[in-house]
Amino acid sequence: MTLVAVLQIVSITVWAIYAGRKLIKSVHMLQLNSYRNLRLWNWYKGNYKRTIRFMDVLPIVPLILFAMDKPVWGHIVWIAAFLLLTLTVPKEIEKKKLVYTARVKRLLTTTAILLIVLIGALLLWTSFAFFAMYAVALLATVFILLANTVNKPIEHQINNYYISDARKKIERHAGTQVIGITGSFGKTSVKHFLSTVLSQSYHVLMTPESYNTPMGVTKTIRTYLQPTHEIFISEMGAKQKGDIKEICDIVHPKYGIITAIGEQHLETFKSLENVKATKFELAEALPADGVAFLNLDDENVVDQLRKSNLRCKVVTYGSRNPDTDYYAEHIRYSRNGCAFAVRLRNGAVQEFETALLGEHNIQNLLACIAVGDTLGIPLSKLAIYIRKVKPVKHRLELKKNGNLTILDDSFNSNPVGSKAALAVLAQMPEKKILVTPGMIELGAKEYEYNYAFAEAAAKVCDYIILVGPKQTKPMQDALQAAGYANFRVAKHLQEGLQFLQGFTEEHTVVLLENDLPDNYNE
Repeated sequence: MTLVAVLQIVSITVWAIYAGRKLIKSVHMLQLNSYRNLRLWNWYKGNYKRTIRFMDVLPIVPLILFAMDKPVWGHIVWIAAFLLLTLTVPKEIEKKKLVYTARVKRLLTTTAILLIVLIGALLLWTSFAFFAMYAVALLATVFILLANTVNKPIEHQINNYYISDARKKIERHAGTQVIGITGSFGKTSVKHFLSTVLSQSYHVLMTPESYNTPMGVTKTIRTYLQPTHEIFISEMGAKQKGDIKEICDIVHPKYGIITAIGEQHLETFKSLENVKATKFELAEALPADGVAFLNLDDENVVDQLRKSNLRCKVVTYGSRNPDTDYYAEHIRYSRNGCAFAVRLRNGAVQEFETALLGEHNIQNLLACIAVGDTLGIPLSKLAIYIRKVKPVKHRLELKKNGNLTILDDSFNSNPVGSKAALAVLAQMPEKKILVTPGMIELGAKEYEYNYAFAEAAAKVCDYIILVGPKQTKPMQDALQAAGYANFRVAKHLQEGLQFLQGFTEEHTVVLLENDLPDNYNE
């Protein structure tokens, strides 16, 4: 074997290690962006300066040497360049690692085939082959977009098979009553609360974790639904028009809960009107003998209800509007939770107690009480069941860590939810600290909402830790304009949490508001 051949093998090996890491990173971002090319492309456009470093120009030097017909020196410099690039890749702390699902494995297989075809076809012309290899390493995200596009027809066929199988299984379980839950916020909490309440009287299945997409719901049905299940609770998420209808076409719900509607995911929805119409796809899908449970405390729900001509029965609930079917009154708060009375339209009244915090959770519990009563569970029993409801992880979950009391609201954040979290924090007598990266996916209004959030936080908090110098720029601007000096900007969450060590000598309440996914790392 000649020296050039040996160097060529080593060159391809060191390139493969570096390029492989970048390709895996791009696959990870694709997975976090729901395998949608447009969303990955938008992420790439917003992050290409971070994904392409100045050092990435190093392999241009060996390319020039290859073009000058100096393969030995070309390979030596190529090997040195990619070894240096590999050794200097910055380490990132991943909150949610890449899951090697069957789809990811298919995507990686396609990527490998495309690479073999591309590089193999050009190896006879060394300079062209190594130019193509350099392009793959430099533009790994673009290459993954290509591989995902190639796989799209296959994935479409596979998804259609699974969805069809789930539909047939739902149809075979005609005795299972399906309850759909959607909303810009609150739907996951209501799902867990409702499952706790109804499980006391029925055999219940709910979609686990954040399985709120068509494929997530499909997987739940195919994997977990049994003939013994009397109720199936399906969370329904959406990021564009038609998403809720697609899930409804799979599960055919009889009951539907719309928790609240707000300006969330505006990057894909484009307007609040689109969000409202999409959430009401659940109510519009319900049959004539079905029931839609609507939160009349939410002005957007009220507005969309006026525009809709629903064929199903409508049941309303709220803690601010007395003209509802289920109205919470005489609300009393404490550090241990809250107590309230529920007045029905027919005049019946029942007292309830809960360990949950915040007015928004009273609204969430009202939805559960309304559904339970509609399904025939007596109010006196519902009062017992409500006491068993526990906070959902990372949704205003109360934790203790020495002198620190943690209000963990890190799962997600939105303009309404962040306001509710601050209201709960304001009730605490101890020193108050906010740790947050702000809110995302609010489109053109993202700066405005984060600015307003910081203004509100400055009136409540003794100290604020902002996570991400670029992401929190609107909040920094607001705090500086308000003359609020007790804030610090951390590079990442771990650094932000390290700052808290300075507050462990006295009793302190820390609100963790939002925790951005890895595709928002700076």
